[in-house]
Amino acid sequence: EEASVLFAEVALSDLGALDPEQHDGLTPLGRHLAALPCHPRLGKILVLGCLLGVPGPCLSICAAMSVRNPMLTTQDTNKRAAWQAARMELVQQIGTRSDHCVWAYIMQEWRFGDTRQRDLCKKLGMAFERMCSSMFERKHLCESLVQVGLLPSNFLWNEWYDQDKVPDWSLVRAAVVGGLYPNIIHVERSVPRYQSNNAGEKAKWMR
Repeated sequence: EEASVLFAEVALSDLGALDPEQHDGLTPLGRHLAALPCHPRLGKILVLGCLLGVPGPCLSICAAMSVRNPMLTTQDTNKRAAWQAARMELVQQIGTRSDHCVWAYIMQEWRFGDTRQRDLCKKLGMAFERMCSSMFERKHLCESLVQVGLLPSNFLWNEWYDQDKVPDWSLVRAAVVGGLYPNIIHVERSVPRYQSNNAGEKAKWMR
């Protein structure tokens, strides 16, 4: 248990949530994170999303990450190829290869798109029940942001009128990276068997 507590303290410190000089040991960000019913990293994505003016996409991303992955897998090669083609079509439509942005777009289509929800699941290879769970989680997270004062009480209602507005995906990606940092990427370099200045040889020993 002691190791788990230390690990949690380090993670919260990395997020900028701890301040030993304060009476409660928390920074203003830490107090907001403590009030949100989700993982602190997802909470930071939500806070940054509100500050950067892209709360809707960030709500969708965090909701999708809070539940079991709705994406299905199959041994049927034809069905798998069709799902992959449909998913890649979404990537081309939004103009970014970010999986997180794709999730935000999918949930936008789920809520306001012309395609029936079950048909959308069939086309993209998603579990209908898991998508319903993610939408419930999105509403729950939105209510929490309203309670802490980061969103207006009529936010969900306003989203209906702004459903055709295209978000700035660069700001959405910035919020996601800011929330997940420093857990963005980890590279392990194995010890080379021999020294070489050749770039190709060096690449062999990096995994």
